Amino acid sequence: MMKIAIVEHRSLAIVTGTFAANIAAKDIEHQFDALTHFPNRRANAELDELAHRLNEFAGYVVGLWCALNPEPEIEAFTRRHVELTRRYWTAEGRCMNWFITGPARFPVARNEKWMKISDARRADLAAHSAAARKAVKRKAFPHGADDDPIRSGDPSALQRVLAKIEDLALSIDKMKAANSIIRRMEKDGADDAAMVAAIVARTGLSADVAARGVVLADWQWKRGFDAAYTSG
Repeated sequence: MMKIAIVEHRSLAIVTGTFAANIAAKDIEHQFDALTHFPNRRANAELDELAHRLNEFAGYVVGLWCALNPEPEIEAFTRRHVELTRRYWTAEGRCMNWFITGPARFPVARNEKWMKISDARRADLAAHSAAARKAVKRKAFPHGADDDPIRSGDPSALQRVLAKIEDLALSIDKMKAANSIIRRMEKDGADDAAMVAAIVARTGLSADVAARGVVLADWQWKRGFDAAYTSG
């Protein structure tokens, strides 16, 4: 995983592009004073989680971009995500736990409102990560990735369609060959392991895929492959 954020000595250091930030746990502990008996532990956990989110996104972008320069996307995400995280911490700082503050005259209705706001700010973090991943994937693959549906505007759409047809035809041929092996070996009384090994050796299918057609599930009564396995 790419590292743009590191937590050391209860302090989070973030560096990417022209953006740099340092967040000390002691500076955010007070946000959790009314929520836990151990605000220092909560602050440490929050820094660890933020570092993980930033590093995970950076690694995802680098994996998409390969030879291209991913730094601007990572920097833009980092700036916004740190801002959203601080908003979440601020919202958390308004919330209270009566185990900590005591039950006397506890503002139940007001605290419920603050907790809803905090939950919404927390949800913003997940939504931002998901939206950013989707956006950078569109930029990295403007016509769709290999595992995406083929789009009419893709200049290589025809080639991709033909390749899929060829792959399907080859898969069907492998399926037919595997079924032939299964029927022949069943007559000879071969066990499952022998059938799987023979299919792998003669068709090139993986052992896991071969086992799908050989090993009977509880609801199956007959070995073999059908169209559901042609993608294997």
